[in-house]
Amino acid sequence: MAAAGGGAALEAAHTDCTTAGRAEVQLARADAAVVAWRKTRYWRWQEEQQHAEPGLRPALLRLALASLLLPRLAADAWAGTAELPGDVVGVVGAVVGSALRFCGVLAGHTDWVFSAAFSPDGLKVVSASMDCTVRVWSAATGDCEQTLTGHTDKVMSAAFSPEGQKIVTASVDKAVRVWNAATGDCDHTMWGHTDMVWSAAFSPDGLKVVSASLDKTVRIWSVATGDCDHTMEGHTDEVYSAAFSPDGLKVVSGGGNSCAGSGDKSVRIWSAVTGECEHTMKGHTRTVYSAAFSPEGQQIVSASGDKTVRVWDSATGEKVRH
Repeated sequence: MAAAGGGAALEAAHTDCTTAGRAEVQLARADAAVVAWRKTRYWRWQEEQQHAEPGLRPALLRLALASLLLPRLAADAWAGTAELPGDVVGVVGAVVGSALRFCGVLAGHTDWVFSAAFSPDGLKVVSASMDCTVRVWSAATGDCEQTLTGHTDKVMSAAFSPEGQKIVTASVDKAVRVWNAATGDCDHTMWGHTDMVWSAAFSPDGLKVVSASLDKTVRIWSVATGDCDHTMEGHTDEVYSAAFSPDGLKVVSGGGNSCAGSGDKSVRIWSAVTGECEHTMKGHTRTVYSAAFSPEGQQIVSASGDKTVRVWDSATGEKVRH
């Protein structure tokens, strides 16, 4: 029987994760080199059912647990294309067993959590909280690996850099901070905003950071020096969102005022090179809370308190659909 350790991990998960509800598992049975997907079985994670089917062979399991840690494997398994060598089944079983044991809940913050994001390799999660801290977690075990302290007020946003070596955070204390993801040390504290900073994000090359603030401005910062390269002024009210285009040459921002639909309610496109506003897109009737470029950079999507999502042409600023 191959990979008994994987089976033991799954058995332990039955006992430790009784609140996980019903999980769907696709079973695979191998006949020589050909994998035939035969059936789908439901397991109830309840105390009275803490054992697997006696004939289940862990070495031949493909785990379709898309809501947990292995979405790519789950998708391949469902399609019948997954190959899981027997010598790694034990490792996979242990990882999944651990994931089931912590039930996907990362606990440790002492107040509301405003933001959470994966690292580029998917191995870590960073979270930002009203408790003034940023935490870095293992996505495999749910353990808190680092607590980043330094902000003196609520932390609204946290994100990894594209290569995963840095973390950027935005806070009500009006600061943007860049941290070393490996050590948890703060590399730079960027001051300049005169009101709370709602969001911050890296450029695709990881060399710049863009921040959006309730002081009505968008700022671009150097990750290397912490200096402000551009202050983009044009919004007539609070700015809640800012993000780079995929090529790093443009920035999109969205703003307004959260009170009764007042404010400029616009989406703006800026040159990340000059800081100039290239387009102002109007149409939303309430505050724009989020705006982002499409993967190829040709379109922009915005989300508003007016209950609509709108899609815009990033070259012309014209509305595509809503």
